[in-house]
Amino acid sequence: MATTVAYTQTQEFEETSSTVDWVIVLEVVLGVIGTVGNSVICAVIIRVKSMHSLTNYLILSLAIADLLSSILLIVNVFPVEAAYLDVPDSAILAELFCRFYNNLFFFWVCLTASVFNLVCVTIERFFALVFPLYYERHFTSGKVWVMIAGTWVVSFIQEFAAPFVNSYDSDIHQCTYGFPDTASQRLNGVLIFLISYLIPLIFMIYSYNRILQNLKIDAGKQSPMNAAQAMTLLNARKRVISVLLIVLGAFCVLWTPNQVVYLFQNFDIELVAVSSVWYKVFRLMAQSNSVVNSFIYGYKYKKFRKAVRLLFGRYFCSNEVGLDDIGTTGSF
Repeated sequence: MATTVAYTQTQEFEETSSTVDWVIVLEVVLGVIGTVGNSVICAVIIRVKSMHSLTNYLILSLAIADLLSSILLIVNVFPVEAAYLDVPDSAILAELFCRFYNNLFFFWVCLTASVFNLVCVTIERFFALVFPLYYERHFTSGKVWVMIAGTWVVSFIQEFAAPFVNSYDSDIHQCTYGFPDTASQRLNGVLIFLISYLIPLIFMIYSYNRILQNLKIDAGKQSPMNAAQAMTLLNARKRVISVLLIVLGAFCVLWTPNQVVYLFQNFDIELVAVSSVWYKVFRLMAQSNSVVNSFIYGYKYKKFRKAVRLLFGRYFCSNEVGLDDIGTTGSF
């Protein structure tokens, strides 16, 4: 994905410190905020028994992916961007350094897993709200754990090419990057763009549209005699619209520039120069999605805020209607 270009081109950045210092600082700040926010989500879901549900297990997987991404922003992305580390003298260590650390391999695996976890959350909510009967009969904890495992397996497969196109050149004692031929480079770019961006985006748009249509139909079916329930559903629909628009909007805004630039880059069309500030801004936007997720899928939900208050003894927000107030499961 555009993520791939972000890490595989790291060694090519040759900018002055005045140009990139603020980007590096923002990366560290994002890493700290994401680490704290996602740690809270993980702690709440794990420690509070009322949060043990299928939806929240998917949220937990998402939070873990975002937590690891945030930690790696500090311990991997920051040292590489700041050029604090040199290539090891040992040939074996140098190969490992170039193929798995300097190219930010594990960081982008985690960020890719975050995208696929967003898709899994969408799938779970789609069946819970659009096909509740199917959900109750067939959506089991076993299938949820398979989905969670699948996000990580696919993420590693997605980034499989990275250790092969990044390597150590002993002659110049530096990390190098390059595909064996133009065809493989373009194929890699197209597949990553489709699998980790365009297809998830189209699926989420379709699913959210179906969810909103279904909520509208359910609200319209309520008898005028049951005004209270109809008003509850109407308020729930408004709240769902708000949450879904934030989810979809964040994904589109934060990922699109990075993904488009990477796609064209694989066709040797440089929309934005790798050495430019805008390139780093687009990459930073994609990285910030791990921070945004913790707020969207955590603090926007009533039951989560109640669980935080229960676990930490704090009161955050007043009651609101969340997705699961109109779903079939007792989670967020």
